[in-house]
Amino acid sequence: MPQTVIRCSSLSRGAVIDGLCNGRSYITGSSEITLDFKVIGDGKIAEIGDDIFAKRPVVSFTASTSGVLKMYNVNGTFYYAYIQAGENVEVTVDNKCGWVRAELYDLENRMQALTNPIFIYPFPEDTTLVTP
Repeated sequence: MPQTVIRCSSLSRGAVIDGLCNGRSYITGSSEITLDFKVIGDGKIAEIGDDIFAKRPVVSFTASTSGVLKMYNVNGTFYYAYIQAGENVEVTVDNKCGWVRAELYDLENRMQALTNPIFIYPFPEDTTLVTP
């Protein structure tokens, strides 16, 4: 049964609504599937729905199940590979890519998980952000 996972400070109505409104969620095809999706850069960590300013952002993804991982940004697909359950994938991306999000598929091409984006920005002294 599909489920929505929401990152929130508590299980109060306000906290859950805040998490949904701010995009701090992902969906999975089963309650047995969990994800860890974040961007690390300049000593900071951004999770799903967050913003990060970083010079050399690294996207990190781990899932509790094996599958085909596809990661996207404003320019399209930037990562596509089969991953094992528990395997951590780290990919350095351009800080002008706008955002990143991930999708995980089983071997029959059925979606197993889909994340909301993490927004990535260059520092103000860097060049102009690429927009869709």
